[in-house]
Amino acid sequence: MDQKQLDYDFAIIGAGASGLMAAAAASKHIQGSRILLLEKNPSVGKKLYATGNGRCNFLNRHAGAADYHSREGDGSAARWIASALNQMPPSALEKIFYAMGLPAIALEEGRLYPRSLQAESVVEALMLTIQTAGVQIRTNAAASGCQQIPQGFVVEDIHGKKNTVRCVLLATGGKAGLQYGSQGDGYRLAEALGHGIVKPIPALTQLLFESPDPTLFGVRAKVDVYLWRLRAGTAELAGRDGGEVQMTREGISGICTFNVSRFYEIQKDVEYRAQLDFFPEHTQEGLLAILTERQHLLGARPAGTFLNGMLPVKLACGLLREAGAECDGHIRDISRDRLQRIAALCKSYERRVIGTKSWKDAQVTAGGVRLEEVDPVRLMSKRIPGLYFAGEILDVDGPCGGYNLTWAFASGWIAGTAAGERKCCD
Repeated sequence: MDQKQLDYDFAIIGAGASGLMAAAAASKHIQGSRILLLEKNPSVGKKLYATGNGRCNFLNRHAGAADYHSREGDGSAARWIASALNQMPPSALEKIFYAMGLPAIALEEGRLYPRSLQAESVVEALMLTIQTAGVQIRTNAAASGCQQIPQGFVVEDIHGKKNTVRCVLLATGGKAGLQYGSQGDGYRLAEALGHGIVKPIPALTQLLFESPDPTLFGVRAKVDVYLWRLRAGTAELAGRDGGEVQMTREGISGICTFNVSRFYEIQKDVEYRAQLDFFPEHTQEGLLAILTERQHLLGARPAGTFLNGMLPVKLACGLLREAGAECDGHIRDISRDRLQRIAALCKSYERRVIGTKSWKDAQVTAGGVRLEEVDPVRLMSKRIPGLYFAGEILDVDGPCGGYNLTWAFASGWIAGTAAGERKCCD
């Protein structure tokens, strides 16, 4: 079988953000009818529709290599991410989307949304682009296998239909968001082709506490949150972020919580503790001075109201209760030791972390195909020529705020372009 007898030049497995973008990029170099896009769901872009509560924060103008993580966690991984992302910065992606008919509006912290503030606008722009190019789209067609042959690959779907293709892109996503069809299918395909996988774990999700205070359910507060990793009596800072947390029945939620959750992993003889600083703008000594002055000013008031106005009432009462302050006395009766304890709790409210929410609740996957086995410039396998990777299947993840979609679209464009140019060079 020669190249002209192949069914397609390029098969993309997965029609999420990175797969759709890869199809658009490849269609600039390959005739659209020679591109096959396989999707396991009844329709494409299912997870995209749910992003940003339906508004789809699809890019972040400030996204750079330093914002991303790899579970491989060494300097070579950081350099790999920089090599990939520097080719396709957010400004270039914004122009690409504009040319597709999708103008963006910038809201807070560099987050870009479609001007319509509707997620369907993002999917529509991508779909109209690839449909106009003539890309062949097959839904309800999960890939069950991908086998290398001398001319390229044989891709088989769950219906038993086999297609011979020259190049393949795995853009299946990770395991986060099971309800959108993300079940780690791509890892199985990658491993069958000889690639190693860094253990995937849920990221951008809630932290679960061993002993959450049920009276704090629903409380929101601005904090700095620290995640500490304890091993053999030594504590090391695993992650830190600041913003608003929400106290839940099981632990804590909120964007800053999500951002540190990627650093939690079940390991033998390792314990994690979360530390919340409710007054990050003050040192503990400075806060103690404020509380001392407050005691002098408000001494005749009930002790249980001491922190009212400084913190939400339920949180204020909870911290006083944990500090052992007498709520039936007066503020002036709070001892110096109790004042110090209150200041310490306000600066360092700690709970043992016993886990994170499940894959269903996670927004993204940390871990995936090993970066060292993939060329960062073309996102092609170093082991199998013609095999490409893009998006969440790779061991790259970022914080909340459009960073992970920025990576998905950037990597999709890089891989799609590389696959298209490879065909043109033959």
